[in-house]
Amino acid sequence: MNETIVNELLKLVNDILPLLISLISAFLLYVLFLIKKRVQVETAKISNDEQRKLLENAIDDAFNLANQTVAAIEQQAASAIREAVKDGKIEREELLKLSDQALSEIKAKLSPEAQKLISENFADLDAYLKNEIEAAVLQIKGK
Repeated sequence: MNETIVNELLKLVNDILPLLISLISAFLLYVLFLIKKRVQVETAKISNDEQRKLLENAIDDAFNLANQTVAAIEQQAASAIREAVKDGKIEREELLKLSDQALSEIKAKLSPEAQKLISENFADLDAYLKNEIEAAVLQIKGK
């Protein structure tokens, strides 16, 4: 009788064991899949954080360059040109040329990487920099 029970139990274990191994294997594969997904998400997050930081640095560079360039142009020529425009001695276009000069100077100083990042995120580098220039002019005029 005992021998029959032992044989039946062995038979049951032989039948169930492959099923248990399959279930454990499937569970381990699922856990590995979840781990892989988590690593991918974390990697993307790091990449996004790095890209965000690079973009922030590019924006800071553009902002600083715009302020420095506009301040230098203002110091060198803009106030005198504004006065001459007011007095009717020269045309307003001369004042507008200073904006183009500032744009050229900023683009020459801004790294290609920063230019690329700003272009990718704001579509139009020139428009973005012109807005920075206008903001810097307003800031200087407000002082």
